[in-house]
Amino acid sequence: MATKNMFLLVLTAVLLLAAVAGPRLAGPAQALPPVEQPNAAGVTIAYPGRLTNAAGLPVTDGAYDFTFALYATPSDGEPLWTETQVGVPVQSGSFTTLLGRVHSIPADLLAGSEHWLAVGVRGPGESDFTTLDPRQRLSTTTPAAPAIHTSAPACPHEHRGETWTGSGALTVRTTSTPGVGLAGVHVGTGNYGELGVYDLGIHAVAFGPGHNALYAQSTSGDGVVGEAAAANKSGVYGYSTNGFGVTGRSTNNHAVQGFANWGVGVYAHSDHLAGVFAHSGDGVGLSVTCDTADIIRAFGATGSPDIEFKVTNNGEVYADGSFHSGGADLAEMLPAVETLEPGDVLVIGLDGKLTRSTAAYQPAVAGVYSTKPGFVGGSGDDVDLTGKVPLTVVGVVPVKASAENGPIIPGDLLAASSTPGHAMKASPITINGVTFYPSGVIIGKALQGLDKGTGVIQVLVTLQ
Repeated sequence: MATKNMFLLVLTAVLLLAAVAGPRLAGPAQALPPVEQPNAAGVTIAYPGRLTNAAGLPVTDGAYDFTFALYATPSDGEPLWTETQVGVPVQSGSFTTLLGRVHSIPADLLAGSEHWLAVGVRGPGESDFTTLDPRQRLSTTTPAAPAIHTSAPACPHEHRGETWTGSGALTVRTTSTPGVGLAGVHVGTGNYGELGVYDLGIHAVAFGPGHNALYAQSTSGDGVVGEAAAANKSGVYGYSTNGFGVTGRSTNNHAVQGFANWGVGVYAHSDHLAGVFAHSGDGVGLSVTCDTADIIRAFGATGSPDIEFKVTNNGEVYADGSFHSGGADLAEMLPAVETLEPGDVLVIGLDGKLTRSTAAYQPAVAGVYSTKPGFVGGSGDDVDLTGKVPLTVVGVVPVKASAENGPIIPGDLLAASSTPGHAMKASPITINGVTFYPSGVIIGKALQGLDKGTGVIQVLVTLQ
């Protein structure tokens, strides 16, 4: 069994900053006789506490400085031991530290008599320490709280409020089936006797970068199981000032998983950043499945019944607002011959495939090879797109053009030209005094001009 070098203590540390009477320290502290002789070099004592303001609310989170001193009397007298700890993290009013972390407490100092602990605190930005009154008594009476009994052959007795240390690993093991390797029970009101809602069965603290306060591992079951019976409380709760409150990581399965009968399986909230952020190296960033209801529902505000966007279980998409896209045309994926290029004027070949136009006023003209369509029809995940290209049927696209029928000016109607894959200005024809453009050959209207030669211009495709 691991050597017990620390004196055995159960501390109730409720540090209250009073408004009128001045700072004071409230709550009893008890010291138990050591099961084994302490190390002569000195001991450390785990010390959890809580800081509140005059209204009883937790103080602001931050790094606080503390002074600790042990006295033989509840007032006056000379300190038997002192130390100052700088930068102790305080979160939601709670903190945990080790007395003797800076200067170890002499082992013989605590043996056989009562002592009183004096505490001073200095908040962020303050220059002076505030002494918390009265001093806290450390007694040698046994606490009334029952201990958890174990049946370990190497250690066949119970332990109450002990602190154990060792140069290597500290191992607690059970061979019973089922069994609990380590069970911590807090019987009282609050965190180590504090009146509140901070009850802790096990309290773990780690000092130094990269150290884990609590590490749980299981070869076939759950590493950590948390359970909460009270409404709106968490079975597992994570809090962090600058890092991640809860992090999940898995080699071959889900990193984070949530189940609920009637509530939300996984709930995320953020005041200023994304409520949910997903990243994947080479997998799917966000994957959603649903048996019967909508796959996605998006609401405009918290508690609002108005659905702004949704995707049904059969893939139908509904949105209250507009659809915005980087592209400016509507295209359809259709079979085509090879070697076609974006911007080509396309016609329907005899085999039904799209091919490049080759003659002026070609009546089989179908549209233009889209460069960057804003919407693409016929391109679902279950559709084979091999041998297909996006054909613009309406919208604004870049089109290969030729000035072979005269300069093109914005607003001109365009038709296929004799230059393969190019459009040209269409000329009207007059029959019996009636002037009109040939039917079925107009691609659209030019939005840009072309004085001579060939080039690429913007065209509003509207087949006629």
